[in-house]
Amino acid sequence: SGVIAAALAIFAAGEASATTMIDQSLEQLAADSETIVHGDVTSVETLTDGRVIWTVQRVRVKEVLAGLAVGETVEFITPGGTLPAGVRGPRGYQGAKAVGIPEFAAGQEVVVFLTRSRGERSFLTVTAFQQGVFIVRRDAKGTATALRDVSGVLRMERTEEGLAPVEADALSGLPL
Repeated sequence: SGVIAAALAIFAAGEASATTMIDQSLEQLAADSETIVHGDVTSVETLTDGRVIWTVQRVRVKEVLAGLAVGETVEFITPGGTLPAGVRGPRGYQGAKAVGIPEFAAGQEVVVFLTRSRGERSFLTVTAFQQGVFIVRRDAKGTATALRDVSGVLRMERTEEGLAPVEADALSGLPL
């Protein structure tokens, strides 16, 4: 059956540390996002309340590519991260990390698809985890290209037979 073939494909891929996700097209990412911004990461801060670890990213917005306007700076949260020296999280851990959760660094130029979380405390987070982040690279002439790192993510697509692994990332390398 298709499910068995998909399961075998996962094991055959040899990615023991992979996170499996349904592949998202550019249209799907946009439809699931409240806003899409292009900008520069200005700060990355990992915090804890003793129960959960999360990271707050701030991006100075150059342009809102689609969706709701967010102002000069947008702040969004991703789960996990590495806490500052001397700070301990749940069970004394220094941090928490999962494959497929995007990591940011101050100074990066990015395009980020953002969605609003559901629940008591609403906040912006990255749409489809690592699939919703593009790092902008510029060549010597200043031409910008949006690259996506989905290493560690086993992306699957729905087919008539079930699920099948996606071999290449058609969205990485898009001109900006």
